[in-house]
This record gives sequence, C-alpha cells and structure tokens, in this order.
Amino acid sequence: MNRLKIATAALLLLLPLASCTTYNAYQQAKRAELVNDWDVAVQQYEKALQLDPGNTRFRISLQRAKLEASRGHFEKGKTLRAAAADTQGNERARLAQLAAIELQLTVKLDPSN
Repeated sequence: MNRLKIATAALLLLLPLASCTTYNAYQQAKRAELVNDWDVAVQQYEKALQLDPGNTRFRISLQRAKLEASRGHFEKGKTLRAAAADTQGNERARLAQLAAIELQLTVKLDPSN
C-alpha cells in the first residue's frame, strides 16, 4: 500500500513538470516560427508531440513547420546547384555536395516535395 501511495505521489509531482516541458517546447517552436527558423520549429514541435502525442494542435503545427522547412531547404538547394554550375574545380564539387544535402533535407521533411 505504501508503494502505491509513493508511486501516486511521484506521478502527481511529475505531471506538472511534463506539462511545463511540453508548453516550453511549444513556445520555443512558436518563437522559431516568428523568425522563420523552421528547422528549430520542427525540432521543438516534435519534442512537444513526443510529450503529448494526442495533441492535434502540435501535430498540425509540426506538419506546417515541416512544409516551410522543406521549402526553405529546396530553395537553398536550387541556389547552391545554380552556383555550382557557374564555378569550376573543387568549389564546384563542394557546392554540388551542399546542394545535394539541402535537397536530401527537402525530401526528408516533405517526401512529396
């Protein structure tokens, strides 16, 4: 019986902490959105969603952030690819590799892109 009371008390103490952590992750994601830091927004929404998997607002916000992050990486990848085409030698290979990384991130964030 004492173990049950201790477990219940521990759970009651941990619930507000988890709630605070979820709220903080959500607020950090919202702040990241305001400055168009979509990669951070994705990370923070994922963190909030892990802590509260049933939260529809988190799920929708994460999806929107992933789409925006994907768009940003796609544009950066296109710019790097164009820059690679205008250069020669090692710089061309380096820019092409960076473009490929950006385009891989694009697909990872939004496979339909």
